[in-house]
This record gives sequence, structure tokens and C-alpha cells, in this order.
Amino acid sequence: MNTSVIAAIIIAAAILLFWLIMSYKGFANLKNSADAAFSDVEIYYKKRQDAAAELVKLMKKKTQEEVLQNVKDAIELAENADNAAEKIQYEGVLEETIQTLFQAAESHEELLKNRRFQKIQERLQTAERNIASTRKVYNTIAKMMNQRVNAFPSNLIAKMFHFTERPMI
Repeated sequence: MNTSVIAAIIIAAAILLFWLIMSYKGFANLKNSADAAFSDVEIYYKKRQDAAAELVKLMKKKTQEEVLQNVKDAIELAENADNAAEKIQYEGVLEETIQTLFQAAESHEELLKNRRFQKIQERLQTAERNIASTRKVYNTIAKMMNQRVNAFPSNLIAKMFHFTERPMI
């Protein structure tokens, strides 16, 4: 074999190896960023869960047991979720049940004036705002990850190293 052919093969192999390394590094960075962003979302999910549990205790005598039980069940499901997709799903259920609880509270004027109730409501609103902002960051990263996982030729690297799509929140 002629030296120019060998040199061309070596250069092509070096370029391919460089591309493989850079693609892997890009996926690893996206994965780490997505994990960190989702961790931030989980922190605010936990704050919402804690505030919802406190709200349930406060409203025990003022609301139907069924409504309170639905919130308790939603909190438990969210806390015990096995993966990100389940956590996202159960947090959505929790968000809905909290709204139901606030609707029940509207019929109790003395409760609405209660300072503790107002503080819990403020904590829940703050948690919702924080969830919304961290959700945007996470979804941006998840979208980039999902696009790379599905686009050729980076999808080859994704399959090779088991990088997978991220659920959107």
C-alpha cells in the first residue's frame, strides 16, 4: 500500500475517533445538565408536597375527607415515584388536587383570613413559580437531548452508549 493511502486512512480514522469522542462528550454534558435541572425541579416539587401536606392538616376539620384523602394520595404517589416520567405525572395530579383543596377552602371565610393558611398559600404559589421557571430550563435541555438522540448520525452514538430521550414536563 502506498503511504498516501495509509495516511488518508489514518486521518479518516482520527477524524472519526474525534467525532465519536466529541459526540459522547456532548451527550454526557447534556445528560448531566438534564439531571441537574431535573434535580432543581424536584426540590420545588418537594417544597410543594410539604406545603400541601401542611394545608391538609390545617383544613382537616373544614373540608370533606374525600378531598383531603385525594391530596394525601397524590402527595404519596409523587413522593414514591420510581422514575422521572412517573414523578412528572404524579406531580401533575398533585397540582390538580391542590386546586381542588383551594376551591373547597373558598367556602370557609374564616379559613381564608387565617394567617397560617395565607402563609401556606404563599409558599405554594412561590413553589409553583419556581417549578415553572426551573421547568423551562429543564425542558430546554431535554429538548436538545431528545433532538440529538433522534437525529442522524448522533443517534448512533446515543444507541451505542445508551443515551435516551428525556420526558418533557
